[in-house]
This record gives sequence, C-alpha cells and structure tokens, in this order.
Amino acid sequence: MSRIAWFVSSHGFGHAARASAVMGEWAIHWPDWEVELVSESPSWFFEESLNLPFQLYHEKIDVGFVQRGPLQIDFAATVTQLQDFFDNLPSRVELLAQRLEGCQAVICDVAPLGILVAKKLGIPSILIENFTWDWLYRELADRHPQLGEFALPLEQIYAQADLRIQTRPFCHNHPQAPKVDPLARPLSPQAHLLAQSLGLEGERPIITITMGGHDFYPEFVEQLKKKEQYQFVLTGQGGSLRHQGNCLFLPPSSKVYHPDLINLSDGVIGKVGYSTMAECHQAGTPFGYIARMDFPESPLLCQFIETNMNGLALDPASFALGGWLEELPLLLEQQSFGPGQGGRGEVVSLIESLLS
Repeated sequence: MSRIAWFVSSHGFGHAARASAVMGEWAIHWPDWEVELVSESPSWFFEESLNLPFQLYHEKIDVGFVQRGPLQIDFAATVTQLQDFFDNLPSRVELLAQRLEGCQAVICDVAPLGILVAKKLGIPSILIENFTWDWLYRELADRHPQLGEFALPLEQIYAQADLRIQTRPFCHNHPQAPKVDPLARPLSPQAHLLAQSLGLEGERPIITITMGGHDFYPEFVEQLKKKEQYQFVLTGQGGSLRHQGNCLFLPPSSKVYHPDLINLSDGVIGKVGYSTMAECHQAGTPFGYIARMDFPESPLLCQFIETNMNGLALDPASFALGGWLEELPLLLEQQSFGPGQGGRGEVVSLIESLLS
C-alpha cells in the first residue's frame, strides 16, 4: 500500500484545517493511500476533520510564533525557540526520515522540516502556503531584528520544494507557483442536523464568536445575555458544553465540526485568520473581523474579505468592550456575496500531476 506524509504547522488550527481540507479530498481520489501526519496539533482535531485512517507523530516541525493569547506574540520566546529548532535540525531530519521511510511523497502546510525530510528520503515534496515563515520574519525584522536572521535559511529550505502551491489570499507572489482559491474543509453530511443537536432552533439569528482555536474568555458575556434577539455561540471556552440563557459555550474539543457551525451561523465575529476566513468564504457567512494590523498577514486577509466576501472590520478596543454589538445589525444586512468556490480539487489535481 502507498503512503504519503503530511507535515502540518501547529501555529493555531488554521494550518490543520487547511491540510485536512486537502487530505479529505485526497482520500476521495486515492482511498488506498495511507496518511502519516507529523504535527503538534491535537489528534482530536484531525479525528473530527478526517474520515480516513491516519498515523500521527507529535513532533515539533516549525516554530512560527510563540503566542501568549489570541492577539499577543512573545517575540523573545520565539527567537529562543527558533535557535533551538535550528540547533537540532539535523537530528530532527534524521529521526523523521527513519520513521517515514517508504513514503512516496511529503506534503507540507508551511512547515519547512518536511521538505528536508523529503530530500533525505529522495522523494517529492509539495509546499502549500499563503505565507511562509521567512516572509513573515522579514516583514517584522525592522521591529524585531533577530527574527530576520532566520529568514534566509528558511527561504533556502522552502526553495527546495518540488511543487509550491499558493492559496488565495497569498501574501507574497511566487510567479512559478500555481494559485488556488481558499481551502476550507467541506460540510459534513450531518450539517443540517447541527442546530437541533445544539439546541439552537428558532428564528433568532445565530452569531458565532471565535478566536481561531485559542482559549478565549470574553468580558462582554453579560452584554450578550441582554441581546435576547440573538443566539450566541462562543468557541474556545473552558469546561464542558453548556447553555447560559441565549449563550452557548463550546470547549475546544466539543465535537462540533467548525465548518458546519460557520455554515449554520448568520454571522461570525472573531480574529481575522485564514481558516475562519476560508470557512466564511465557503458558506457566504458575514464575517465581523478583528484585524491584527501589526501582523503582516492581516492586511492581506482583510483586503480579500473586503473585495470577495461579506465582511465588516471591527475595532479591537471596541471588540474587547463589547462595542461591536451595536454594529451587529449592519453586519447581518450584508448580502452582496454568496458561497465561494474552494480549491480543494485543484490542489489534489496538481499533486497528482507531480506524482504521476
């Protein structure tokens, strides 16, 4: 039986979501292939996202950024971890090459380590990205010079990929890289049953509040409870799934499939990030987004939302205080864009062409 390895960055859940979208499509075309995952993302995420068998190796395959919350980056800790990562790079490559011997190809969502493992094994490597870490580190080097020191070695690793696929909206155009539409996991066959299973039936609009997989404990919950004309779903909450008035709190591993939730929602409020953006694009759900303008990817995601989606920019300070609630009717009125077409099938076709 043929085997394929997937290296998936664990910086947030966006890369795991995007990789799962492609893996699910891959399994439709190549059901007999075994998938071997290498990632620090939790196994429950892949179990909820994939209807296929896989082997998961929990290994550190990149650094990205060390975060101290959904909107805060610890740059000093990031530099420390990057130095450790490169110091131990040869041993990491050797270990994973031994584990993955016999695989026919390596696919990487941003994670550079998989490209080196593929070279060690003498098999093709495919890079899927809308940004790479070298680009981000260079963009931030003026404010954090030590980050810039890691840009060139990372760029040299990425350049060794046999196929580079860029997903819209991409941050830095590579002329030789094929471009595909946003990648989101498809809806599940049980999507139409989600409202009933969550106790969200009725005519009141459903508003999902998400910070992209990070734990999130908002201070405006009491304000939500006063807006009884809406039903609010808050993801990334501690404890168990629970209702409080018109609010439903979901823990990270709630077994609720996020694309179905976004599809069910009349509006989404949250941090601008790739997977949330892609799922709102797929469903045509209005997205009230909080931009991180100090993060180089954010302006490009915002531009895509403004020109291709139903979106409304929210002020971060206003969000923290619940001021966004006054803008909610404006968000829900937006009807200019319908569901978007994703690029899952195109990505798999490109991979098939390389492997054949």
